[in-house]
This record gives sequence, C-alpha cells and structure tokens, in this order.
Amino acid sequence: MANSVQQALADSVAALRTADIDAANRVCEADVVINDQRFALESDIVTVIATQQPVAGDVRLLVGILEIATELERMGDYAKDIGRIAIRQHPHKLDNLPFDISEISSHAINMLERAITAFVDGNPELATTVAKDDDHVDDLCLSLHRKLVQDASSDGASLQDAMRLLPAIHNIERFADRVTNICERIVYIETSQQVEFDDL
Repeated sequence: MANSVQQALADSVAALRTADIDAANRVCEADVVINDQRFALESDIVTVIATQQPVAGDVRLLVGILEIATELERMGDYAKDIGRIAIRQHPHKLDNLPFDISEISSHAINMLERAITAFVDGNPELATTVAKDDDHVDDLCLSLHRKLVQDASSDGASLQDAMRLLPAIHNIERFADRVTNICERIVYIETSQQVEFDDL
C-alpha cells in the first residue's frame, strides 16, 4: 500500500510538470486501488481481533496498522488531488519554475520509504529521525510558495502558474505531515509511548 502511495505522488507530480493528462487520469483511477487496500486491511484486522483475542503489544500493532493504513489512504488522496490539478491545467506545462516541484515530492516520498522501513524493522529511533525531516519539506514548500507569490505580483503568466501550483504544494506538504503521523504510530507500537512530533 505504501508503495502504491509513493508511486501515486511521483506520477501525479510528473503529470503536473509535463501536462500529461493521460498520466494524471491514471493516478486518479489508481486511487481506487489504494482505497481498496485500506478497506481490505481493516477487514483483516477486525477479523483477527474478533477471532484471536490479541492482547497488549499485539493490540497496539493491529490498531497501529489500521491507523497507518488510514494515513496512507489520505496520502493517496493528496496525490489524486494533484492529478486533478494536472488535468485542469492541461495543456499548460510548468517548465519555468525556480526549482523543480518534483524535488519536494522526492523528499516526501523518501520520508515515507524510511518510515515504512522503521515500521518493518520495529525501529522507533529511525521513525523519530524521519519525523524531524518534515521541517525540510516545510522549508522547501515555503520557499517555493514565496517565490511563486513574488513572481505573480508582477507577471500575469506567473500568476497563472501560482494559482495552479499552490494547492499542489500544499498537498505535498500535507503528505509529509501524514508521514510524521505514521512515525508517531510506529513509536507507539514499539514503546507504548504517545509522542507528538509537532513539538520537535
């Protein structure tokens, strides 16, 4: 499921940059698969709880998986929204940006990859490190946001770019925020400690 979400974000941003409406449509269609994966996980977890009567750490694991799946499903929605933005802006390409929006999405995707590694390995220390990287994504998003607004104040074409891009940038930022939520769940699964990485 995480692999599907990572691919969805990468594909949606690529479609936005290149005005590839077919790729954007595929991202939107693939979101159904991500949703189905989430519902399948929920069904399996409910079945395990009902039939196996798990206790303590097992309960934390099952509830944590459900919450992580819910975060992933919402992250898939952000990718789908970027795909919809790409469809609306077709055939306008975004080749004159101060830096590549895919740079920001790559950082967010890398965060998710490492968070899933932390989950699989049962590594709360790695999860904590990953959560701290959200600040870097926030800084990149803010920098591009400011540049777009600055350019838009003096140029009509840049204003159009800004109107298209600002919602997409926000979705990438929220994608990374959801990764921090996943990291919080990993720490809870492994340590039973509730943490709020917003305080880091």
